[in-house]
Amino acid sequence: MPADYSSNVMMIPLFLLCIVTVTVHVSAGVCVENPNVIPCYDNTYCQCISAPFELCDVPISNTNNWTPGAHVMSNCENIPLYTAVATFDNGHYNWQDDLGHAGLFYGDCTGSGFKIIDQWCGRVMDYTYYPVGGYTDGDEAYRWRTDAVNYYVINPCPVYPC
Repeated sequence: MPADYSSNVMMIPLFLLCIVTVTVHVSAGVCVENPNVIPCYDNTYCQCISAPFELCDVPISNTNNWTPGAHVMSNCENIPLYTAVATFDNGHYNWQDDLGHAGLFYGDCTGSGFKIIDQWCGRVMDYTYYPVGGYTDGDEAYRWRTDAVNYYVINPCPVYPC
């Protein structure tokens, strides 16, 4: 009879798996694709929501179900690293008006912003600092998406089942 080694299998908590896979993807300089999102202009599926979904198990089956949780800038010191965060416009994740952006919280909180791990269409995953007021080198929608005050923890499924 063959030996049973199943009890020797180490289970890796999902949180640690998220950290490892995100670190590997950022270090490799690649984007994370998800075929369930709207394709980018470059025909990839590297939308910002792909990374939290694929690497950290955040349900994106319907972003219309997402609701804002803790406000990032108001609760920065209490939010665990690698928590999924997104911009919310009047309580809604607003991708239709190009105001939605999501990523993984990476701390480095100051009174003037925080770090996020994110990706954009046409760009790879990376660590980015988002300041209060956003970046002004783009259009108004870009400024909105890069403004630290617009970010909240994602509550992906306020009603069970999603």
